[in-house]
Amino acid sequence: MFRGEGSGGSEEKREFLEGMEPENPQRSKGPRGGGYLAALPTLSWTPTRSSPLLYLLLAFSLLLLVLTCLSLSRASAALGGLEETRTRSRNSHSQAWNNLSELQLGLARHFQTLQGRILNVSRELQELQARISHPPEREQELSELSQRLGALESRDSLAPLREQLEQLRREQSQVLEETRNLSGILCPSCPPGWEQFSRTCYFFSSSTKSWHDSRDSCAQFQAHLAVVDSEQENQFLAIHVPERRQFWLGLTDEPSEGSWHWVTGGALQLQFWNSGEPNDVGHHGEDCAGIYSNGLWNDLPCFSPERWVCERPC
Repeated sequence: MFRGEGSGGSEEKREFLEGMEPENPQRSKGPRGGGYLAALPTLSWTPTRSSPLLYLLLAFSLLLLVLTCLSLSRASAALGGLEETRTRSRNSHSQAWNNLSELQLGLARHFQTLQGRILNVSRELQELQARISHPPEREQELSELSQRLGALESRDSLAPLREQLEQLRREQSQVLEETRNLSGILCPSCPPGWEQFSRTCYFFSSSTKSWHDSRDSCAQFQAHLAVVDSEQENQFLAIHVPERRQFWLGLTDEPSEGSWHWVTGGALQLQFWNSGEPNDVGHHGEDCAGIYSNGLWNDLPCFSPERWVCERPC
């Protein structure tokens, strides 16, 4: 807009530019010359009070950056460890599952083996029970021994005969012991101090009482005076009776003379009375029965103090 105005316009322009110069004499010092660049103010930076704060912020940023890098590094290492742990856990779980499967298979095989053994043992027990319930050979041996005992005891008591009698007793005791050992497999529950025969427990007393007191003593053990059901049982009882002694049996005719009954209520069928017995002698009579060491029975007064034998199922 200054074009065409001549020298007068140039003077006005110069005055305008001079009015634009800063008043600061230091800033007016600069390269001489005209133009717009000479008229622009010179920029310079001088430190201020906020500079230490900037340094502190810069240092904090660097520290934060370092901590972030360390945290990222640790997180990466932790993720790697976690992945490794997961891999190991999977492998361990797989190995444990395989081991459990093998163990289960082994236990199943062992269980089948045990079942077979139990079945074999059960069969053997059944065979033993059948042998104990029906021992024909031992019954024949015991019958022969009983006959020989009866024949020997009917003769005079000579020394040779006593020796033969003792031999027969030992043989009979051995046979009964073998039978008792077999029955013990099926009946091992007799109380201490009781003897076992077949599936029955017997108690032989060492003191003496009347028949009624003996019966009450047996009842305290949930037992009763012995009841003889077989020849083998009678011989078993006789073995435990000392010589010149007798033990009470659970046999009496006290309610009705001549009608002998067991304490269990059964009538007398199998009997082993001594010669001439029962004879019911004496003023008070003889209404209770006992057994001698030879296996023969005798009737005597019920108030007589004698030893006794109890029996109870095992």
